[in-house]
Amino acid sequence: FSTGGYQVSPPMTKQYEWFTKNMLTGQKYSNWDGESSLFIVWFGINDINGKSRITKKTSSEVDELITTSMFNMVNDMYDNGAKNFMFIYVPPMEKFPAYINNRNTNIKTEVINFNENLNKFAKNFQATHLDTNVLVYNSYDEFNYIMENKNEYNIEDITYECKVNNYQICETYFWMDDFHPTQTIHKYLAEDINEFLNT
Repeated sequence: FSTGGYQVSPPMTKQYEWFTKNMLTGQKYSNWDGESSLFIVWFGINDINGKSRITKKTSSEVDELITTSMFNMVNDMYDNGAKNFMFIYVPPMEKFPAYINNRNTNIKTEVINFNENLNKFAKNFQATHLDTNVLVYNSYDEFNYIMENKNEYNIEDITYECKVNNYQICETYFWMDDFHPTQTIHKYLAEDINEFLNT
């Protein structure tokens, strides 16, 4: 997705439009089964910092608007046969290299509040859709756990980004750049999610 020549990830609404045009019954990628498919939503990292400044609304109002929009789409997915959902928390952004010296001192609180609101919506959705399985994965705690036990994971640097697009050089770093963890961390995260799904 390109905006003015700059490559960006499409917003959640655009991603969902792609889903409805390509993955519903009778369409090109409609060979999924609602009983056995897992729909994962990981949203919010780019939307937390400064959200109240941009929208002129309070942080809690923005959380409510974002999550309401998200679950409107989830409800539509359910109406089209999806039964299994996993929502992933926003990780501890105050520890991202991009935010270590950031002037937004409320970032930790904003992330925690967003995650609590997401959890509330997930529980409400499960309570009103009894034939679904709704999971919430706590990436916030998992990121912190890996950082706090970095030696166990052979991680040497949890503060600065690697900045080199080379897996072997960056494998002992937590951060690839200001916002994204390295392939090493993705591997550990995937292993933990697999364990979470099998317990």
